[in-house]
Amino acid sequence: MAANTVNSVKELTDTITAYIDDRNRAPAPYKWTAAVEDILAKVSRANTTLAAIH
Repeated sequence: MAANTVNSVKELTDTITAYIDDRNRAPAPYKWTAAVEDILAKVSRANTTLAAIH
């Protein structure tokens, strides 16, 4: 989706809907590129950071 300038909420929702409709015409499965261990390590680091903030 290219960067667009919209002038109203309706124009924004119409643009998003058009993008989703276009993507749904030729859907492709999501392909994971990270190992499960890397994802879980990142989640753990994020939880530690968030706990420190609150």
